[in-house]
Amino acid sequence: MGFFITDGFNMSTLSIELVNILNSLITNQECEEMRVKLDTIDSFYVYCQKNNLVKETNLKEIELRKLEPFPKFVLSEKLRNKNETGFKINFLNFNEETTSKMIKTSKDHKIRMTSFFYTIGLYALKELYDQNEIEFPKDILIDIAVSLRIRYKPILDFCHIRSHVSLITFQIEDDQFGDFRDFWRDAQILDELIKQKSDIDNGILFSMTHDFQALNEIDKIFNSNKSRDELFDEMSKNHNCDLAFSNLGSYVNDIVKEEEEGPFVIKEMYCSDSIQTKASIGIIQHIIFWKGEMMIQFGASKSKISSVNMNKYIKNFENIIKDLINE
Repeated sequence: MGFFITDGFNMSTLSIELVNILNSLITNQECEEMRVKLDTIDSFYVYCQKNNLVKETNLKEIELRKLEPFPKFVLSEKLRNKNETGFKINFLNFNEETTSKMIKTSKDHKIRMTSFFYTIGLYALKELYDQNEIEFPKDILIDIAVSLRIRYKPILDFCHIRSHVSLITFQIEDDQFGDFRDFWRDAQILDELIKQKSDIDNGILFSMTHDFQALNEIDKIFNSNKSRDELFDEMSKNHNCDLAFSNLGSYVNDIVKEEEEGPFVIKEMYCSDSIQTKASIGIIQHIIFWKGEMMIQFGASKSKISSVNMNKYIKNFENIIKDLINE
């Protein structure tokens, strides 16, 4: 048995290709996927090395991060239900009209969709804390999955297997971000920081993936004889952020062709991480644009947040969007 690690773009592309193949088999026609070979490309580290992508500034950033460790931005224990375990998934679909309004509203304020949704997520979480009479953390960590595929020159074809995703984590202090009263001001601050931190030349894209000292520590943990639960607990101690976003945008919609002939049609598309019984991240959200509509998948570790509170968070999220597009 073989297995490979891939990313959201790659998995979404694979979903379309599988449907294309099914339709072709039923209609007795040949689709492109029957002719094009799925290739395994260089790993993330080899690709970076060959193309000299990791700069001196990235290495300096790694050392700076060691000197000033980030505070933890983890969900309050008061949001949990000790009797719940497992992983909760919710799907949210916005029709074309609502999607168009969101995109227009975001563009009018010169905010990218990643920053738009992340700010909504922070506001929804702040509201959830208020609803439960819990003090919201003063310092906020931002945790975003960034695809290198669309930042490479040339862009990597999605049919090429391997994960080319980097995680960026950076801190926003409360005096920077604001007091949760001016959404668009906060969104602009976050947008500027995300642009800066995700820049392939001067950002922090490689600060976590190429921190080999930290990776060696992780290797030591997994090479031990500890049980699964002990491993999860130890990894959780080093986990810093419980709210993460991944925005696939419209790249799959724009680049990957869905065959028109055949009975099967993909109306909605969602992207998921592996579903784990005891996931390390509290809330992770995947956003994708497909056929004029926006889809969001909410994933939550029920060991970090109860089903009731997760439902409240999603409701807050929806209400904030409604308020913003109807201003």
